[in-house]
Amino acid sequence: MSKFQAKSKEMIFESDNVKVAILRLALPTIVSQLITTVYNLADTFWVGKLNDSYQLAALSIIFPVQLFMTALGNLFGIGAGTCISNYLGAKESDKAKRASAFAIWGGVIVAALLSLIVGVWKEPFLRLLKSTENLDAYTATYLDWVVVFGAVPAVFNMVVANVIRGEGYSLHAGLGLSLGGVLNIALDPFFVLPFGLNMNIKGAAIATLISNVVTTLYFAILLIVIRKKSVVSFSPKKACLAIKEKIARNVLFTGLPSALQTMLSAVSNLVLNSLMIGYGETAEAAIGVTKKIDAVPFGMVTGLAQGAAPLIAYNNGAKKYDKMKTTLKLSLCYCVGLSITKRKLAITVLIVVESAAGALIEVFIKDVSTVTYGEKFLRLHCASLPFMAVTFMLVSYFQAVGAKGKAFLLSIIRKGIVDIPLMYLLNVLIPVYGIVACQPITDVISATVGVILYVLWKKKFQKTEEEQEIIV
Repeated sequence: MSKFQAKSKEMIFESDNVKVAILRLALPTIVSQLITTVYNLADTFWVGKLNDSYQLAALSIIFPVQLFMTALGNLFGIGAGTCISNYLGAKESDKAKRASAFAIWGGVIVAALLSLIVGVWKEPFLRLLKSTENLDAYTATYLDWVVVFGAVPAVFNMVVANVIRGEGYSLHAGLGLSLGGVLNIALDPFFVLPFGLNMNIKGAAIATLISNVVTTLYFAILLIVIRKKSVVSFSPKKACLAIKEKIARNVLFTGLPSALQTMLSAVSNLVLNSLMIGYGETAEAAIGVTKKIDAVPFGMVTGLAQGAAPLIAYNNGAKKYDKMKTTLKLSLCYCVGLSITKRKLAITVLIVVESAAGALIEVFIKDVSTVTYGEKFLRLHCASLPFMAVTFMLVSYFQAVGAKGKAFLLSIIRKGIVDIPLMYLLNVLIPVYGIVACQPITDVISATVGVILYVLWKKKFQKTEEEQEIIV
């Protein structure tokens, strides 16, 4: 490892200035998340310019599959990244290498299986996604390019980004993901609109595939360049050793809460789509646009939580518990701050959203019915952001310190246990809008449970620390 890289990692993980360390790890992740969100928004934006609610609704229909691919990336990537930070903190670099090899090979193999399943059983898959006859052609086209051809590079990118972030290469991870995002934004109008190739939704899908492939090439070259400095490994032998030595089990169980939360989000979105499509394609298109706009603060919060997790895990492995607690405290403040902006601006943000919700929806589509639905949906979604921020940060924290059961419980409470039954109930009580109102109610409940779990865990953890001090 070069002197520069060694110094860089020491500055990040060993520095007494926790605030600086969090920002150095989290900011590249936040930026890459934002760019990724923007390029997803770009698909919606440019397809929306066609003013075709069917094509826009198809993007909403496909969203659960994209969430499932993200879940696979989280399962292997966040799991391995967190384990790697713990192993490095405990000075166990061999275990870190095996964890990375297992994550990369595991992610690629499972993504390839997903591509095969979708390609072979496309018609049943369309029915599962609740696509309609009006949407099937558009949905199938997007599935072909983004999932059948694109699942492997997409999942590979997410896994590698999280793995190298766990080692301290947060900037490199951010640059790789940002590269793909910027490229997709640039290609979308050329592929989608009449002045270019005029390929409609197919053009958006191809642009997404190209951007993912370019990102894959970036990460492949990066891993070759840093191979002598890094603990990241492509070795199939090390991947097999990880399975034999139960390192793989540790990776999967660590990544499971994040993956499960995302998978349950996919299931939740399937339920949402099945209920919303009952009110027509315009309502479906509106919820799709709302979720894409909502993804901006969501991406920022997720980026900060993922960026701070390696620092928490490293300090946990190094038994520097005071720094670990400080990291959580500051990260929570940042997370909630990002979701509602800073103190005095919080009220302003809510006022802006309240008054400009319709205008925000109109950026993507001019259809009056879609805008009418969308502006009300967006106002409801905004109310959940501070509570969602608390939940996500606590899930990341529990993963980082090895409290997998608490992370798991909190994940299934937010998505699965509460929101799905609540959507059915509220849809009966308040048609259409009750479905969307489920989100802020669920986030309040999950954040409350998360805080209770942390308080209980903190008491137990403090008792353990005191016992260890007595023994010493």
